[in-house]
Amino acid sequence: MVHAMVPSKKHKNYNIIKKYTYDSMIMKIIELQSSSKSSDELKVLSSWYSKLNKQLTSEGIKEIESKIQEGEVQIFFRNSHFACIYKHLNTVYSLITYSQLAAKNCVWHSLPSSNGEFQYFDQNFNLTYCKPWTEAKQSKEKTKEKQMKVISASKQKV
Repeated sequence: MVHAMVPSKKHKNYNIIKKYTYDSMIMKIIELQSSSKSSDELKVLSSWYSKLNKQLTSEGIKEIESKIQEGEVQIFFRNSHFACIYKHLNTVYSLITYSQLAAKNCVWHSLPSSNGEFQYFDQNFNLTYCKPWTEAKQSKEKTKEKQMKVISASKQKV
């Protein structure tokens, strides 16, 4: 399993942050918060934690891209979810598994950039245009409209 919550080695508090996994960092923050004395370590860890709202960093993405081998499958942990990632032709892709996001010609997406943006790819890893979040929302809205028409029609018959 891999994640992208890795500090830059240039980060001024790298030596403190690198000692912790995501879970152990949260536990340490809780432990330090419950003690009565103020701690520089608490300030450092709390500051770092506040920057991890997307649970990824550019350094983390670079590390995944360099460590995963061609043709290798890994489990990627992000935003409290697991995703299947695969390296093909030196690029790491994430399989779209959430059925509400499934769209025609949209099977894979790139790892997110540090600002959370993706590129989408078809089953053959060719760049494709799709907006699965928008399409899922539109599909849900169309379903609601159809349901409302059915309800209206059934009320008129009564």
